[in-house]
Amino acid sequence: MAKRTIKQIMFILVVLVVALYCVSGTYARYAGTASGVGEVQVAKWHIEVGGVHNNQKMTIEFKQVENDHVVDGKIAPNTEMYADILIDPTDTEVSIDYWFTLGAITGTEGEAKPQDMSVTKVCYLEDGHDGETLLKKGDKYTGSILLKNGATEAFTKDDQVTVRVYAKWVNNDDHNVNDSEIARKTLEQETPKYKVEVTAHCEQHIEV
Repeated sequence: MAKRTIKQIMFILVVLVVALYCVSGTYARYAGTASGVGEVQVAKWHIEVGGVHNNQKMTIEFKQVENDHVVDGKIAPNTEMYADILIDPTDTEVSIDYWFTLGAITGTEGEAKPQDMSVTKVCYLEDGHDGETLLKKGDKYTGSILLKNGATEAFTKDDQVTVRVYAKWVNNDDHNVNDSEIARKTLEQETPKYKVEVTAHCEQHIEV
């Protein structure tokens, strides 16, 4: 074999060895960059509405709004009642959207309800006073509780929200006979109390 040919073969072999070394080094670097483990904890979710967990029904009982012309704790035509719904997100680590619907007002023991008694306002309770009125979409009252302080910590008891539901027994002279009959029955039995069933739902708030 000619010396020229031998030199050409040796040169090719050297090139192959160098190429294989470079390729193996490249594979090692890619493998190195692909290794490693990332970890993230799942955010906590714990919501209670009216003392029950999310998606459970609850019943709230109305109380009388103070009235100088009606005995405390009693209701009559042209008086108001209220009931509070506490939304408690304590320990939850995501912002929350919620909605709830209100059922019909009924007597606690199936008593008759005055014809002119209905929900008149739903608002937030702020420092013991009426605050902003809740938005209503269709039959649903909606709201949100958003994380504060740059979302660096979970909700606490201080982030609880109270929603107040007002109902009024409107005076309607056309229904005086029926209203009077309800009042007469209270002479024979315990004074009727009124309630409303609440269906609530909470979910994570997501920006759109």
